[in-house]
Amino acid sequence: MIRQFWLVLLIFIPIIPKVKVLSLGGVPILLDDLSLFAAALLGLVGLLLNASITGSLRVSYFQVTSLLGLFFLYKTVNFIVLSLIYPWTDLSGIGKGVLFSEGILVLAKTAIFFVVFYLFSSEIRSIKQVENVLRLFIVSIIAVVGVGLAQYIVLDHPILTSTFRNIHALSQRTTFWGVEDPWFDSSATGHEHLGAFMILSISLLGGLLLNREAGDTRWKLMLLLGCCIFVLISASSRGAWIGAVCSLLVFIWLSIKKNNLSGLLVLGGFICCGLYVLELVFDLSLIDYIDSRTRDLISIWSGDVKDNSAVLRLITFKVLWGAFENSMLIGWGAGGAGRIAEGQYIRELVEGGLIGISIWVYLIAKSSQVAMATYRLSADPQIKGVCFGFFCGLVGLCGQALFTELLVITKVAVPFWILAAIVHRYYNIELQEKRTQ
Repeated sequence: MIRQFWLVLLIFIPIIPKVKVLSLGGVPILLDDLSLFAAALLGLVGLLLNASITGSLRVSYFQVTSLLGLFFLYKTVNFIVLSLIYPWTDLSGIGKGVLFSEGILVLAKTAIFFVVFYLFSSEIRSIKQVENVLRLFIVSIIAVVGVGLAQYIVLDHPILTSTFRNIHALSQRTTFWGVEDPWFDSSATGHEHLGAFMILSISLLGGLLLNREAGDTRWKLMLLLGCCIFVLISASSRGAWIGAVCSLLVFIWLSIKKNNLSGLLVLGGFICCGLYVLELVFDLSLIDYIDSRTRDLISIWSGDVKDNSAVLRLITFKVLWGAFENSMLIGWGAGGAGRIAEGQYIRELVEGGLIGISIWVYLIAKSSQVAMATYRLSADPQIKGVCFGFFCGLVGLCGQALFTELLVITKVAVPFWILAAIVHRYYNIELQEKRTQ
């Protein structure tokens, strides 16, 4: 019972609203973060209880497990050493000392993400268990898309945030995002992370559709895929759009390489038709919508930045790059990039220096390598589809990570590591089958 509860709770993290439930040292703890901590703790307790009853601790070891553990260990040791050397400071002192409270939060999240991957790697051992997790994962996608569509149709919001909306931030009337009603008033906070989740979801669904045989569920998946694309576009995150383009290019490249161009053309045709129908139903132009959000960015190539968001991101990047230049090898410790770094790569550079980002890049590269190795090993259409989709989604997230920090965000990192655990379990299953043949 415990196992089922924590597993379902983690899969449904993207649906849980971001509302404040308590405060720890003046730092607000949101419901999705608290749920993540509770689920991880219950998972570990369940694993230990099962070990005490059976007399053995069933754990799975993958290479990425050790890499993720090494990444956390480096962050922890680096943070402790730097805390003894440099003065402790607050968010106004980026690049001048150790941001202790921010560092504790980053380390806590990194540890929990490691636990999430470890738990799913150890608990889902059979194809049937993996299929159950995938079904629940798709249910979470349906829920997120459903809220997004309701937000568009009922509330008439120009930018969708779905369940990724930061209710706590929006309730702070003194902040930039403060609104009268954080649940229903229009606001863009959370749209970038919704876009990242949609990249993962679209890639997964696209991979399944491209590799699975025709059936009743195919049309349902295709409908869901079209809705996900609509939500991605309406989330209005330009970073997510760039990430989606990266994912699409890899999707096309792999399809051509695997001699599945015809399947790609059929899938693309149905998606285009579906989006056209949505344009007719809602009386809108997706092309004009995208143009309105990207028009002010075109001048950036001539050095004339007109977009306010781009200006703020460039200012943030310059500050963080200066901090990195002052400590290039080991950085300023976990949390050293502050609360918002506007990019995963610059965050890793500032927090861990060249050593930290090297571990992080190798961790991501190894995950992608395992996905493609599993794709080549397996003859099962579903396994091939999940691995294909995970690889494309990973590339998409890496593209968006240039502009948005993603793998420190609960609602993005948890589904990512769940899918990573599924792919690594598939790899383990395929290797075992090859050995027995």
